[in-house]
Amino acid sequence: MNRKLIVRLLIVAIVIGSCCFFFSRNNKKEVYQKDYSYQFYAQKEADDVIFYEPGLLMYLSGYNLYTNSDASLEELEESYFSRNELFDNYISVFALMKPDNIEETFSDITKRELGKSYFNISLDEAKKINDIFLEQQSLVTDYYGDSRILLYNLSDEQREEFYKKYEDSSYVIEDSVMETTEPYTGHKHREFQGIVKEINGNEVVIRVLDGKRICQYSGIYDDISFDIQDYVAFDFYFFKTGIEKKTESEWTGVEFENIKKIDKPKNFDIDAYYADEYKMKRERIIKFLIVAFLCCGIVASMVYFSKLEKRIDIK
Repeated sequence: MNRKLIVRLLIVAIVIGSCCFFFSRNNKKEVYQKDYSYQFYAQKEADDVIFYEPGLLMYLSGYNLYTNSDASLEELEESYFSRNELFDNYISVFALMKPDNIEETFSDITKRELGKSYFNISLDEAKKINDIFLEQQSLVTDYYGDSRILLYNLSDEQREEFYKKYEDSSYVIEDSVMETTEPYTGHKHREFQGIVKEINGNEVVIRVLDGKRICQYSGIYDDISFDIQDYVAFDFYFFKTGIEKKTESEWTGVEFENIKKIDKPKNFDIDAYYADEYKMKRERIIKFLIVAFLCCGIVASMVYFSKLEKRIDIK
């Protein structure tokens, strides 16, 4: 075999082997192994997945209200296979949005409107029931002045009042039965202190240091009376909140109740609140240096083998 060809093949092998080794250690893909057929009203038949669309529409409607989203039935079905961002968001809040309450509410409306079970109706009929559900939800929002209060989380007696209002717009809701602790019922009240990292309009990002662990909370707050890098005390209720990247280090969708500037604690070290970002920067620099080292090694190898090839040719 031609010696030049052997040298070139050796160089190519070094390049490919080095790159494959480096990137195989740094490009790990998450593998979804858990079955989520219950949350998607999905049933496997042979090699196919069949969705019970009236049931999935019911959950989708609850999800859109709970997260202030506008996902379609088709998009939600597709997410079951692609495991995309919509899938992650849907699964992360599924239990929080109380699916049993959603089923009960849709079933009640269906019995009143159609005189049968919600699970014995067509998709077209389910869409009509969903429209009625959303109309009643609008009445709930108008009455309480808070879109976080959801029809399906109210008591039977309270839902009855809104059904009467839906049937007859002149009906006067009985205020004595409408007092509610929603949307706070069953939701934990969280209180923390931390550093304001970002302010963008009414969107705020706050970093909290818990020992050596850094948590980041991002969400909405309208009364901005603090600046970036101010030390603040804040609180919120645990609803409409998701977890980014399947970790417990970054919480999104927070609706802050209060954010107040306070004095920094003794021995305050602002760098500690950004230690993770500094670490990421160091890792990027190290990776860059590794790649640069590999490239230098490749170039040096090419120069060496080129000189070696010339010596061989001379002999």
